Amino acid sequence: MAVFLLFPRYKEIKFHQFEIEQKKAEIQYQEEKITHLNDLSQKLGEFQPELQKINLALSHDPSLPSLFNFLQKKASESGLILQDLSPFLITPLIETETTLSGINQIFLEFRVSGSYQSFKNFLSAFEKSARIIEIEKASFSAPTKEKALPVYELKIKTYSY
Repeated sequence: MAVFLLFPRYKEIKFHQFEIEQKKAEIQYQEEKITHLNDLSQKLGEFQPELQKINLALSHDPSLPSLFNFLQKKASESGLILQDLSPFLITPLIETETTLSGINQIFLEFRVSGSYQSFKNFLSAFEKSARIIEIEKASFSAPTKEKALPVYELKIKTYSY
């Protein structure tokens, strides 16, 4: 008779023990996952200087005042006069298997005038810049009687998030 009274209670205790074991295993899995994530976070922290360089190279601000300011500053530092800044075009980068989504291409055309040496310094400033700037097209016109300095036309491409 005692067996009939204790057997359901025994099954209930075994069921709860099974649930406890499952919860322990789940907690252990979660602890291992947290440990792994902490390790990954520490490894990512080691790359912080490189990530900051990427953030500088890819602007978060597609409204472009910072780009215009950069162009004006580099032109004046190089001894050039920035002229005729054309409207810009922002297009999404075509996503492929090797590229990341969410990156935009920014196209901009402008003219600068000044000496050839100043123009070389200006291009050198682009090259040394942390920003990713590609020169798509460059042309120049020789100085005339009205314009004592040559005029250089540039079409550039840069990127932003």
